Amino acid sequence: MCSHVSVEEKAQPLPELGAAYRFMSVDPDSLHHSFSEPLVPELACFCLVNRTFNKKIRGYEAYLKTILRSADESRVPKFYQKLLGIDVCSEVDHPLLGTRFLQKWFDAEGRTQEIEGMVFSCRRSWDADVGYKFTIKVDKDSCVEANRSYENLGIIVPEKLELDEAETWSGCALAQHEAGMPGRIPPPANMIIHGYAIPKLLCHTLEEVTGFPGKQLPRRRIKWDGFELTLTVKESGIPGGGAGVFLTCRPVSSHEGKSADFLELPRGTLIDLGPYAPLARGDLKSNHIALLKSFIHDGKPEMYSFSCSPDHHHHHDMVFDITDDYTGGLHESAQRHITPYVNETDGDVDATVQAINMPSGAVHYYLGYSRGCDQSMFRLAADGVTEVELKVDYGDSYEKNRIRNNYTRISDKNKLALFQEEILKDDEEFLEELDGYDAKEICEELKFLLDLWNNNATRSFCEKARFRILLLTLAVRYRISCLSKSLEEASVADIPSEEELTLSSQHAEESSKSLLESVLGHWKKDRLHSILSRHEDDEDDGELHGSDSELFRVVARKVLEIDRESELDQMKCEDLQFRLLNI
Repeated sequence: MCSHVSVEEKAQPLPELGAAYRFMSVDPDSLHHSFSEPLVPELACFCLVNRTFNKKIRGYEAYLKTILRSADESRVPKFYQKLLGIDVCSEVDHPLLGTRFLQKWFDAEGRTQEIEGMVFSCRRSWDADVGYKFTIKVDKDSCVEANRSYENLGIIVPEKLELDEAETWSGCALAQHEAGMPGRIPPPANMIIHGYAIPKLLCHTLEEVTGFPGKQLPRRRIKWDGFELTLTVKESGIPGGGAGVFLTCRPVSSHEGKSADFLELPRGTLIDLGPYAPLARGDLKSNHIALLKSFIHDGKPEMYSFSCSPDHHHHHDMVFDITDDYTGGLHESAQRHITPYVNETDGDVDATVQAINMPSGAVHYYLGYSRGCDQSMFRLAADGVTEVELKVDYGDSYEKNRIRNNYTRISDKNKLALFQEEILKDDEEFLEELDGYDAKEICEELKFLLDLWNNNATRSFCEKARFRILLLTLAVRYRISCLSKSLEEASVADIPSEEELTLSSQHAEESSKSLLESVLGHWKKDRLHSILSRHEDDEDDGELHGSDSELFRVVARKVLEIDRESELDQMKCEDLQFRLLNI
């Protein structure tokens, strides 16, 4: 009987988790997920669906790993309490409670910044992989000063930090060391904690490099523990890797009994190389805006983006994006910094650079081996000549970006084919998910498109980017039209104030129509019609591929409210242009 009930009717909301996803009960045997032991066995029968009801996520584990970890930690116990009446997160006693905490970092200009506070609470996490979670209460003056250093970058340092156990021990150990009481409360014997070292900036220059004519690339010299480290950007040793970052070092002062022949960093000792992001105002974006921009530039911005820490209260569902809005490549400020040029390891060799979400909110790159690395020591001859190319590891979640750029870590051909198929579906699913955006989100999308188009028109956009802006404009305008109709039909009491303010006076409709007219004006009727007439298996045409035409067909059928595919094939150029302008 249940098989005859639609997903829309089955799926139930849980207010504590927001409006983006709903749960429905299914047969546990039908969920062929690859996860092992369940966190909570009672959840084995639950399946997650998104708000447009067109994408099922199999099993409770997929939800917990992908959604709850990117949400406010406080939502997790509420989720269990609401659904099952289970308390899975409880406050516990810990020796670090009440102790001082200190975090220092190296900013983009080479200045040392810091935040100081106290360990306020400790609780056992719902996730056994995480263990304990600590709340650090940041001193008010320290918070104000840190935010002053970030005021031009959009970051907000919170008054409370949420950290795991190892990072908490790290900050407490630094505070004890600065207070002249190192080791007063030692960490567990089996725990390796990160020691973040802050170097002194000696020089940062932009220089021409062989192999990159007409381009100024960064070079930086820093000093730490009696060594001068030189970071140079030049042609990578990775075939087709473009530019990479190389390190040399030499002793510049006495080492009091220690060897000056080698720079040695024990595992867990990390030298701050500076921020990866943010590097300019506007680098911090809502996730849905970052997805829109990535769609325009065929996934290129995702190569350089980082998700903000899920534990940062002010940056929930935000992304660091250091790319140019018009090209999808690194923006001018990013091109002047060292960190964006660090290439990726092949996965077989341990990364010599670690990307870490700092408690302050920024992403920093650190030289050295992380506490989870197999290597016990980073070692480099301090002769000023021997060099090593530095490499970072973006992990398994970066695989789609690797495939888009014609390299991969996947050796299994069948598994690779599945990934490639998923990549082709991602764009179509993104366009479909626009139908679930609320008024605030869709108007933010419209504003981004208006600013992008009106400030640049066609000067820098390739045909593919212009084409995708057209698809987005059609989809956004259609969604605005749907929202406007629903608001007109609703009573005033039913209209959320935010949506009422956003869509009243028909401003969004008028703006989207104006944008559509401008974007369509840059396409010849016969060119647009020829794209619509092509199919996915047709021969590629310039910058556009058969899959682009399929995306156009999907959007055109929806916005023109055409049920039969044959109607599109029979449509003439003039009719297509006229009807698109009048959706």
